[in-house]
Amino acid sequence: MASRIGAVGGDIVAIDILDRAEGRAVDEFVVELGDGDLVDLLVTEIHEVDGVSVDDVSQAEIQVANPED
Repeated sequence: MASRIGAVGGDIVAIDILDRAEGRAVDEFVVELGDGDLVDLLVTEIHEVDGVSVDDVSQAEIQVANPED
């Protein structure tokens, strides 16, 4: 997973394990991409990993602190 995410220039910034049962895990990844247009390519890359699927993709709101505040 990490190598596929990195292949499109993404950085994993968080991972949550949502569920584990019967040899299967459901994980949530937070990934920073330099370009939002790369989301479809990222999903395609992840589907290349055996046994991995993508259930949902959503864009997170990012708040950048103003250093002058």
